[in-house]
Amino acid sequence: MYGDGILTDVRIGPAGLKLLAGMYRSIAALAAAGIDVIVDNVIHDRRELKAVVAALADSRVLFVGLKLPQAVTEQRERDRGDRGPGGALAFYDLVHAHAIYDLELDTALASPLECAEQIKQAVQHGPPHRAIREMVQPLRP
Repeated sequence: MYGDGILTDVRIGPAGLKLLAGMYRSIAALAAAGIDVIVDNVIHDRRELKAVVAALADSRVLFVGLKLPQAVTEQRERDRGDRGPGGALAFYDLVHAHAIYDLELDTALASPLECAEQIKQAVQHGPPHRAIREMVQPLRP
């Protein structure tokens, strides 16, 4: 929703949720076929998180949370110049409110290359990837 030209809320309706659930099932199918997949995505709400977990619970998933200070988030949004103001703040608290991660990275402290290397190390040598499986139980009705 926009108020004074600033994005303050995003809502996913039934058709959007169905589309997203299909996307996550497609990702699982690719992984099951032996294809390594990297997904850069914002999980908007608990319903979408349930779709992620339902689709990927049986897959080997490294669930990574990219975090950074709010001021850096706002500055990066301004620097991009391809979005209206407010989107980053509208999602700031939401995106991490309903998930746990196998790995958390602060992109204000590490370069993209350093983050990629940490992800690579976690995939190759890190502890077991458990976040998706740990989220299964709390999300069941």
